[in-house]
Amino acid sequence: MNAHTLSKLAFSLVFAVTAPLVLAQAPQAHDPADVNARPGEAIMSAAAEIDPTVAAALNAAIGALPPSPTGDAKTACEVILCLAGSVGAGGGVAECIPPIHRFLTSFRPPRLFAKRLEFLRRCPMGSGGSNDPTMQALLPILVNAPHDNDGVCNASTLNTVNAMSVGDGEMIIQDTMPGECSSYFNHPYTDLQARIPVYVGEPSEGGFWASQEGFPAALASYQQQLEDRRRNAGFGNLVR
Repeated sequence: MNAHTLSKLAFSLVFAVTAPLVLAQAPQAHDPADVNARPGEAIMSAAAEIDPTVAAALNAAIGALPPSPTGDAKTACEVILCLAGSVGAGGGVAECIPPIHRFLTSFRPPRLFAKRLEFLRRCPMGSGGSNDPTMQALLPILVNAPHDNDGVCNASTLNTVNAMSVGDGEMIIQDTMPGECSSYFNHPYTDLQARIPVYVGEPSEGGFWASQEGFPAALASYQQQLEDRRRNAGFGNLVR
């Protein structure tokens, strides 16, 4: 996500601060239930981890908007912007964890997806967001993408949703990215290339999904397991 795209996303949300903000300033701890807490801590913290040029554009965009929402509206805005960036979506920003966790765990059937969409729409949209079809398309993607309690379209989620029975009680994990996750990772208003899970090995040989940062260790473990299985199979043939 370049500076122009991130600025456009920020302007699509009526999300601002009531006092000047400095991105380099460490966020202050606060009670998540306190609706009067300093607005946008999650967004400011996420921006502090982004490229300085992009962060500056986001800060300028937010500073030009009306006073920020509070309560659920504020949390909904934080969810959208945190999930749109690889740092926030990956749990790398502590302030992004509570709003994302709430979004992923607070709603139950029936109407699960409708409830989540209604929640995200509590983030006030300026004219830019209301009239921006790209922005409007992002919200249902965030709602419908597979997830677990820790994140959206992460490796653990893909290892669950891609599990498939091949008979006789045997399971494999498919190596095809679900369409909902492709839409999430490739949306113009997300910056998630560093978060795309990587498939390790072959489905027929016990392959699985891993995070990019965990890929080297996962590959080494996978190759060792393959070697162990082949060695054990060879030993079994010798003793028969």
